[in-house]
Amino acid sequence: MILSSNYIVIDDFLDEELLTALIMCSESFHFRDLSSTTAIRGRRSKRLNSIVPITSSKIIKKIQSLDVFSAVNHFDLFLHKLYVGHFEKGYDIKTMAWHDDIGYNCAGVVYLNKTPESNSGTLLNIEGEVIAIENKFNRLVFYNSNILHRVENAFSSEAKPRLTLTIFAK
Repeated sequence: MILSSNYIVIDDFLDEELLTALIMCSESFHFRDLSSTTAIRGRRSKRLNSIVPITSSKIIKKIQSLDVFSAVNHFDLFLHKLYVGHFEKGYDIKTMAWHDDIGYNCAGVVYLNKTPESNSGTLLNIEGEVIAIENKFNRLVFYNSNILHRVENAFSSEAKPRLTLTIFAK
């Protein structure tokens, strides 16, 4: 586990039951295309809280079991698929927009690709220092939502999207 004042990283975060449920959900959900509404070129499910409330509740309890999040009582969970194929022709992935998550106190991801491409994690820009968090299966990365961040490198295709559980907390 890595714990700093700005972010936390925990490997092997979810148990096998929850991982299996999320991966199965990712294959059956309808994902809405975000390409026209945000800088993110990909697809996101509806809130898991409303689609699979039992799975969502178990994940929230797991997050709340961490001392740093025990007092947080509102979480929004989404499955997020990011495809290189959804980038406009000529779009340079390396210039993908840095952004923060206004309206939330914390944000994070759990990486769900069993064999992710290299350099496909999350970049955090903390006071001008860029910190790369590696995409590793079942790794939780949680950070202050006011920290500028972005996908390090969107990879893959329709056949193998970058799959994450995206988490926002108030």
